[in-house]
Amino acid sequence: MNVLSINFFNIPVYIFGLLVVFSFLWGAFVFFKKSIELHYEELLVFDAIVFSAFWGFVVSRTFFTFFHLKDFVNHWSRFFLIGNFPGFDVWGLFLGIILGSYLVMKRTKAKFFDWFDVLFLGVWGGVAVFSSGLLVIKFSWSTLVLSLSSLVSMVFLWKLEDTYRTIGWYRSKKTSAKSGLISGLSLVIVGTVTLLTKIIQHNGFILEILWGIVLFVGGVLIVYIRSGRSLSDDIKIISKYGRKK
Repeated sequence: MNVLSINFFNIPVYIFGLLVVFSFLWGAFVFFKKSIELHYEELLVFDAIVFSAFWGFVVSRTFFTFFHLKDFVNHWSRFFLIGNFPGFDVWGLFLGIILGSYLVMKRTKAKFFDWFDVLFLGVWGGVAVFSSGLLVIKFSWSTLVLSLSSLVSMVFLWKLEDTYRTIGWYRSKKTSAKSGLISGLSLVIVGTVTLLTKIIQHNGFILEILWGIVLFVGGVLIVYIRSGRSLSDDIKIISKYGRKK
């Protein structure tokens, strides 16, 4: 993709870079707003945002460097010369944000899935803005899929977060539902979108396709394990249904 830029007092400002920054800020705002509603300490939430930004940059840039070693070997200073050698890895950014947030979460009393359900809402907010902006900069069918899926996912998961604990299927026979549905569904959606975009582009590497499948299956398992259902009870229901037929 061509890097578009505008001149501001004779200083080139890259539109792609602005889009990345604005997307992160919007995602951080969504994460902050929901975290405060759940009564997390403001200072720790700010720490999570800062750590996520730092580790997102480091891990994303490291992944990009690794996949483009020929441009960086014997010129390691290029790692920091983003203006001359731009590039970040999306999966590295995703993992870096999770790592940074997890490091802060360990200092809180928050439960793992309580915290990451909120984090994924912020991630979806950022992805929705980024993919929409990317679609405006340069249209492609894969970007259109990403943009539409992220916008729908953001709205759907935001509303679901307030109501899913009352869903009969998820809560089952338990008096209260466990967190984790948002995290699990997020992985399912990411895995599905990854597979769809690779199919549309017709250039998916086998590892990327396998990674999409792993995310999808992992998300389904998280949703099922965190729900109030048990495998033995569901097997009995299926067997009874089979006998009736």
